[in-house]
Amino acid sequence: MTEPQSSDLEKRYEAYRKGIWDAYYMNIAMLDGRILALSAGLLGFSLTFITKLVNLESASFIFLLVISWILFGASILAVLFGLRYATDMKTVNEKEDAGLQSAGLEGYSKAGPNIDAGKKRTDVCQAKIERYNKSSFWLFVMALVSMLTFISINVVQGNQ
Repeated sequence: MTEPQSSDLEKRYEAYRKGIWDAYYMNIAMLDGRILALSAGLLGFSLTFITKLVNLESASFIFLLVISWILFGASILAVLFGLRYATDMKTVNEKEDAGLQSAGLEGYSKAGPNIDAGKKRTDVCQAKIERYNKSSFWLFVMALVSMLTFISINVVQGNQ
């Protein structure tokens, strides 16, 4: 049995690397899409139907409702910033791949020592994406808790 050639290993590495990045971008898009849909949906729902659930003129702790709206808005903004960085990172990676192919280096591994600057840029961008994703999730959770607390306090007090 012969050992695979170096170019075969590099091609496998690049294919594996591309598959991992594609899965990473797909996961980001799915997570961001769900948080965006939930945040926007609950914000719209609460703006539309809150008067049917609670009489706002006699409601107590109205600041909880306002805080929940602000947190839903912040969650939406965090998702949009995360998607922006994900798109930027994907574009940069695709340009680097195209640059290597045009230079005749498609088998060249990006893991080489002279690619440290690109890796650092990718790591920083990936850290920003993860930070925005975590922020958007926790902002959504806090907004939901705030809104449900407001509704439950006022329904128990009979301010319907």
